[in-house]
Amino acid sequence: MFVDVLAYWSMPKQEKQLPAHQAQEDSVQSTAAGDAGKAAADSGSQGGDKGKSDPSASLAAWAEITSLPTGKAGGGVTGGGNQGEGQQQEQQQQQQPGEQTKEQPTAAGGGPQEGHKFVTVELRVPKVPPTFNSWVLTEDMLLFHRRALQQQLEQTYVALGLAATAGRAFVLPEFSCFCQNSEAPLPRCRRPDSHKVQFPVPCPEGEVLQPLERFADPAGAGAALRVLPHAALHSMEMEESKVLVLKPSATILWPACTEPNQQCTFESGLESGATQLVLPPSLNDTHLLPFLEKYQERYPLWRLDLSDIGSHWHAFAGWDCAEPARQFDLRLQGAARPWPAPSGGGLQPMNLTSGRVYSDEPDMKDCPGGTALRRMQAVDMQT
Repeated sequence: MFVDVLAYWSMPKQEKQLPAHQAQEDSVQSTAAGDAGKAAADSGSQGGDKGKSDPSASLAAWAEITSLPTGKAGGGVTGGGNQGEGQQQEQQQQQQPGEQTKEQPTAAGGGPQEGHKFVTVELRVPKVPPTFNSWVLTEDMLLFHRRALQQQLEQTYVALGLAATAGRAFVLPEFSCFCQNSEAPLPRCRRPDSHKVQFPVPCPEGEVLQPLERFADPAGAGAALRVLPHAALHSMEMEESKVLVLKPSATILWPACTEPNQQCTFESGLESGATQLVLPPSLNDTHLLPFLEKYQERYPLWRLDLSDIGSHWHAFAGWDCAEPARQFDLRLQGAARPWPAPSGGGLQPMNLTSGRVYSDEPDMKDCPGGTALRRMQAVDMQT
């Protein structure tokens, strides 16, 4: 369990919403991946889903749309399930020599190319105490920093899970640091050449996470993940009209919103030009992904907004099946860099979470293969 730190959170910038409009139900019916992609494109021109639809009923269509063969999917996790005839035809079509393949960016931060899809997150950073930069007790500064950084890492973990289950690459947010990293506690958390620095400051990613290449290393344990540095957001030059803000909201009760004449999602435009989708909190992949079907092709960048829920864990509840969650957590073991122990004594490990992980969630099904793993493996890892 985690300490409630909402009292310290800074309030995010308010964005004006246009009136939400009633969504229209999409139906994707396809036996081959080519038909599934066409259905997704057709449905994208319509409105949002009606709450009365059964999300799990369209999960198979979502899997066909997002399970894009990359030539490396065959090296997936043992027990991945057999491909259907339609999926085999899709592979053959996509592997025709006449097709042109765009150059892929590297997992460690090559420039994103057209056609790729991404997820990022708007971090909620604890507000710094007004006198923090005048503190003289290094131990107290390190204690505050480690707690603030842990909250940011856990939000990143949740957003990474959403990216993995949707088969999208993840772009790191900008972390905020309240201390500088070193092998031992620094006086007032500052290096000698930075004694005038005012916290918080942007964290160098290399001081927070291990090298990004390790997330996609085929020799690593667990399912590979494609993680890009925060700077990739700027190199994308993404128009706001191509950005979907995903906003889980505690104002929506699941599954009551699936009853007739009820609505589970609310789509609106933001002043920035982005589209916002308000949806129920605490959904796992089986229930969440069908709501996102028609937005997969329309919006290259999904930005997760955590401002309308009481805990970042309510943004995404993980996997319905145990094996994808296990593969995800295996990959993220040891991903965070250590920081000095507040009381001295050398470096102290940090983890992406302070104890809770998706692979320990109760009531997951024993389904080692299938669409959930194929979605995670669909992200192109070419370097």
